[in-house]
Amino acid sequence: MNPGLGGRRLCAFLRAALGAKGVQVSEPAPEDWGYALYLRFAGRRFLLGCGAVSGEPKRFLVLLEPARGLWPSNPGAGLKRLGDLVAELLAAHPEIEALREEP
Repeated sequence: MNPGLGGRRLCAFLRAALGAKGVQVSEPAPEDWGYALYLRFAGRRFLLGCGAVSGEPKRFLVLLEPARGLWPSNPGAGLKRLGDLVAELLAAHPEIEALREEP
């Protein structure tokens, strides 16, 4: 793994917060770019990633996408609902500032 990527603490927070909301969440898995959670929500599988933005201390990127597999499925409205839930949890955290969504 690449050293100093960060995102582990943020990933742990999201794991606990999403789990408390009834989302099935894996343990954080280290990746080349940070940490990943594998989620099951609304009957679909998703990947949620947390990684530090290179060269910018205390700035992180959170990504959410349908999990890929041999038989990809249409995430339907579940992706939007899960994205809204993640944004709501991040916005409510007292240490998170300047939250913004990028296309």
